[in-house]
Amino acid sequence: MKLVKLIQAGEADEAEAHWRRHISRMEKELNASGANTRLELLD
Repeated sequence: MKLVKLIQAGEADEAEAHWRRHISRMEKELNASGANTRLELLD
């Protein structure tokens, strides 16, 4: 997992940027899906 590797390597800034990109992408996908919860998105 890229996030774990970045953290283990002491790359805090890169790890944070990676996590923020992930959260942003997931938020867009969740909003576009019309689902109200993450569980609905997976159904």
